[in-house]
Amino acid sequence: MDNIKQLLAASKMAKTPCRVDMLHILLDSETALTEIEIKHKLSYDYDRATIFRNLRAFLKTGLLHAIALEGGEVRYQVSESRLQSHVHAHFHCKACSNLYCLNAVSLDKLNLPEGFEAEEFDLVVKGFCEKCTPEHAKHPRSAN
Repeated sequence: MDNIKQLLAASKMAKTPCRVDMLHILLDSETALTEIEIKHKLSYDYDRATIFRNLRAFLKTGLLHAIALEGGEVRYQVSESRLQSHVHAHFHCKACSNLYCLNAVSLDKLNLPEGFEAEEFDLVVKGFCEKCTPEHAKHPRSAN
């Protein structure tokens, strides 16, 4: 709870019950969550507009980052270091639909054409997470 208070204070945001509850859920999650997943996990039935406004406020301060997936789905995750680069990769599991940050994948340098300036970009790697990897891929047969 102290961590949440510190994050809100550092972002110059008021400590409202909804914000505290939302951050608690997002910090406890191993994967990025959709707005609906967040709403279902909240301890109180906040209206959708309140949740949406808070998500937008978190994004504006850099407390969260959003990942847009195919089909228009958007998932949210706390920017762990808050100052971490917005340039990092994500892994989207094709079986369970979980989305993980790949902070160890370095994407700090882009080779863009002369005169181009990138502000941010997303890289989404698609495949199967460790829980969903097909059994044959986990234990390949030895060649005879």
